[in-house]
Amino acid sequence: MDTNKATTDASDMRETTVPFSDQQKEQLAEEALHWLVMLTSGEADQMQRNLCQRWRRQSSTHEQAFQQARQIWLSLGQSDVLQQYQYLDYQSSLLDSHHPMYVQHMQPLVYFFCYSAYRYVAAVLLAIAIVLFAYLQLTAAPQFRTDFGEMTVFDLDANNQVTLNTNSILSLPQPPQHQLVLHHGEALFKMASQAISPFMIYADNLVVHPATARFSIKKNDFETKITVVAGQVKINHGQQQHVLYANQQLVHRNGSTQNYIQHIDAQQDISWTQGKLYFSQSTVYDVLHQLSQYDTRKWVLLLDPQLQNSKINTTVHIAELDQWLDNLEQALPIRQKKLGPFIVFY
Repeated sequence: MDTNKATTDASDMRETTVPFSDQQKEQLAEEALHWLVMLTSGEADQMQRNLCQRWRRQSSTHEQAFQQARQIWLSLGQSDVLQQYQYLDYQSSLLDSHHPMYVQHMQPLVYFFCYSAYRYVAAVLLAIAIVLFAYLQLTAAPQFRTDFGEMTVFDLDANNQVTLNTNSILSLPQPPQHQLVLHHGEALFKMASQAISPFMIYADNLVVHPATARFSIKKNDFETKITVVAGQVKINHGQQQHVLYANQQLVHRNGSTQNYIQHIDAQQDISWTQGKLYFSQSTVYDVLHQLSQYDTRKWVLLLDPQLQNSKINTTVHIAELDQWLDNLEQALPIRQKKLGPFIVFY
């Protein structure tokens, strides 16, 4: 027996009993994210994988830091690149709750597709689903989409123009219809006289009937905001009707029957078209969340609750986002760590 190897293995498995300070735990969290990004990059060799396993075995705190990083990775939808060797507790069965890909509510589907008695049925159902999806795609209304950090301008016709903000989806009408649907994101509409063929824009339960107007619509998972820059628009919401004029904004909680109208500076609200974002008495969390929509990297916020609820006033030039983030570190007790396609704030 190789006594040196036995000694090394025993040393790898020995657990450190000295308590870790908060600063040391922060350092371990950074190291864990570094290991995870390296392992999932596709460039890690066997020596690097072994070094990662040895790092994780140093203490239960090391392993806890790695598992927390793993949960962040999974929550960001990166589970497709995770490999078996990254988990000390890997189990061969997808039905085992310790398997890294285990999701409880998906158990019936996993069982259905993984066992041979059902494979032929599953193959037929999958083929039908593919054909149906292709048909729906061909018959669906054309869409304009923008990715993170992308904006686009297009003409509906000779007199009507749309500027689509970052991470947005807008369905266009099919003649002879004139209905547009903002599914997600933000768009600025510049509409000329619509006496002959009026366009209608749908966002959640709201229907916007513009005349000669310039206005924006912003829709996320929670609310929809309609802001008039110039002219006027009529908004229908069930039996309710509203007329908005310049510098007025309607705020609608998605799925609700309640709306309220407020006066704002509409030019500041659409400043994103000029490459700027203004924030007034906004929480740190809201500011970072909105700015993350303009960056192709994925932002992970691990901030103290009190800090992320602090309110700040700031102006951000979108093209100088990294410089603004560096200045933020100087102004507030926030640190950032760039790890491949991620920025972690803590």
